Amino acid sequence: MVNFRKFFSTTLVISLIISCGKKREAKKEENIFEGKKNEIGVYVVNLENQKNFSAYLIFSGVVQSERTSQISSKVAGRIVKLYADIGDRVKEGQILAKIDDKDYRNAVERAKFDLERIKSQLELARINFERAEKLIQTKSIPQAEYDSAKSNYESLKASYELAQKALEKAQIDLAETNIFSPYDGIIVEKRADVGTVVSPQVPIFILQSTKTYFLGKIAEQDLPKIRVGTKVEIDFPSIKRTLEGRIISIKPTADTSKSGFEVIVELKERVPQNLQGIAKVKLNIENEIENGKTGKSVFIVPYESIYISSDGEFVFGVSDGKAKKIKVNIIENLQDFALVEIPEKITQIISPITDRIFDGIKVKIIGEREL
Repeated sequence: MVNFRKFFSTTLVISLIISCGKKREAKKEENIFEGKKNEIGVYVVNLENQKNFSAYLIFSGVVQSERTSQISSKVAGRIVKLYADIGDRVKEGQILAKIDDKDYRNAVERAKFDLERIKSQLELARINFERAEKLIQTKSIPQAEYDSAKSNYESLKASYELAQKALEKAQIDLAETNIFSPYDGIIVEKRADVGTVVSPQVPIFILQSTKTYFLGKIAEQDLPKIRVGTKVEIDFPSIKRTLEGRIISIKPTADTSKSGFEVIVELKERVPQNLQGIAKVKLNIENEIENGKTGKSVFIVPYESIYISSDGEFVFGVSDGKAKKIKVNIIENLQDFALVEIPEKITQIISPITDRIFDGIKVKIIGEREL
């Protein structure tokens, strides 16, 4: 009986401890709840802090290097040294790789030896020929002997010229065992390692010039709005930077099946190749007024703030504490961002959109996110 009472008392104490613990835990959960039970906490992007693109001619594009080259050896052989790696910046004339030059040095020595040997033979043949020329004038030697001396001299003269060219070729091949950078650039690929036997024209490195440009495309009707020399601002959302540039070329697209014009913009700074961006050309006052009559605004927004359905593309603004569904027009996709045309004047959009958000639901802004 005593044991049962001890067991019952112990059990009661444990139950009370657990019960108190649950009450404290429930109270803690109640304290961290954001807003009321019929509200959803949301983050927003403030459009007032973003650039309105409606007063600009806009065209998308991508960054490309001015030059991209395959760096290869002009002679066959085994790579004995690599002086560069992926990501390295190199200068014009900087050595990048070394091919085993033992066989090529031996070839130069053989060519030098052959040249000296033929040179000695040629000198002797010249002396004999000059002697035969004098003797044939007095008919002191037969014509056949003169012809033989002349033929031997001319043959050795031709052989000497070939030996000179052979030496030049051997010296060039020896020099080609050193592989240099043709211009300032960045190594973006390495396709061989020390010990690899390479053939001529097989790439060892892929080199891109440090100078880059922005390649975009415009419609034919926008052509009168720009010209070579026009200043351009280019937004790169993925790196959160805006760079200045200048149009240096406008030409029809190379693809004849597609209309439009290619626009090349020279950038003041280098940015990574294949980076997508939005170019903006400021329109004149008349165009600004005409565009302003539409009441539409164009912004770069996070792609996660866009709701896509069978009815189209939408964003959610915040009005009077409620989510407001607004139809938009996606002008251009930019990786994690999009350039969108918003028909209504709003200052904030919800980002990210979740499946709990719908038109009219009460929301509480719990934070602001930067673009």
